[in-house]
Amino acid sequence: MNIYKIDDKREEVPIVFLGDVHYGHTNCNMDEFLKKIKWIEENNAYVILMGDLLEVCNPNHLPNTMWHQEYNPMMQRNNMLTILADIKDRIIGLISGNHELRVFN
Repeated sequence: MNIYKIDDKREEVPIVFLGDVHYGHTNCNMDEFLKKIKWIEENNAYVILMGDLLEVCNPNHLPNTMWHQEYNPMMQRNNMLTILADIKDRIIGLISGNHELRVFN
């Protein structure tokens, strides 16, 4: 178990659980995701990433699903890192999802 001490003097500290974005899929709601990132920044919220941030389909895993992606897996990764860069110091935890695990398969 890891313990993360939040050095924050506010009486209430917002924590956002952020997951199932499926960035890269044609049905991903990027506007909503970017609104959430902006809210996190504006409210100095902390974040726990809950997995499946990326779609990451490849031809070796369910070949037909890869045609529902707007970006290849590497572009998804790079773009998500860019998006999360502004809140990187607010991320206090991460749980990988099955879509991220596809990278290793």
